[in-house]
Amino acid sequence: MTVTLTTTEHPRQSPFGNFIYPVLSRRSAGLSLGVNVNVDKECSFSCVYCQVDRSPAGLQKKPLLPDLETILQEVEDFLKGGHELADKTLKDIAIAGDGEPTQVAFLPELLLGLLGLLKKYKKDNAKLILFTNGSGLTKPSLQPALTALTEAGGEIWFKFDFWDEDSFMQINRPKVKFQTIIQHLIEIGGKFPLVLQSCLFEGQTEGLIEGQINFDQDKYLRLAQDFLEAGVTFKKIQLYSIARMPTEAWVKAMSPEKLEQVAKALRQITNCPVEVY
Repeated sequence: MTVTLTTTEHPRQSPFGNFIYPVLSRRSAGLSLGVNVNVDKECSFSCVYCQVDRSPAGLQKKPLLPDLETILQEVEDFLKGGHELADKTLKDIAIAGDGEPTQVAFLPELLLGLLGLLKKYKKDNAKLILFTNGSGLTKPSLQPALTALTEAGGEIWFKFDFWDEDSFMQINRPKVKFQTIIQHLIEIGGKFPLVLQSCLFEGQTEGLIEGQINFDQDKYLRLAQDFLEAGVTFKKIQLYSIARMPTEAWVKAMSPEKLEQVAKALRQITNCPVEVY
């Protein structure tokens, strides 16, 4: 089997199973094993920058729906080695994929099972990461698993692309209310340290049409400060931009210089690490 990994392509199909896929991750600085619990591409957000193909063509094939036992077996087979990536250092297992993982009923059991596999195969330097937009993060059934995740050195990567209700509605195009996400971020961030992940981008600067929006740095910084004042703990903040084809063609990558400018301002007001990709 030949596996080619690049930072510009993160295909969900892989020779390792139906629900796991290795990627070369910018933010993990190396090999990350993705776990796709949303192969049906269901999500509570519909972000303008999303790089998941939800076009009619992309949704034509009926997916094989995931189950807990199959995912854990695929991950275990990968961790056992015996393949061409076995000699590469695994940086993390990331529950990400094609939608919002907190919508999946067996997520608590999956988190605990994956932590068990990392321990079983002595992957002490690999952490477990949960990508989330926060919409289902406060479910009572999930809280013990989140505690175990963070106590084991894992991380909750919470989406933070907006600066007010209008930008939230235009950028993330959610099925949940703005105040719901704000409340969830404050509640979970008061219990566990969060990694905030912000996808920043540019729209067309001239001739804007309905639905397009440009980044407002002052409001973004103010909201970040509001979270801190509400008791949220930031483990770090990740700023990144478009690396692959987004849903909306008008979404353009923010320049590295602009990302660094935002990062510098964030460091000053949050006193926490800010990483730029």
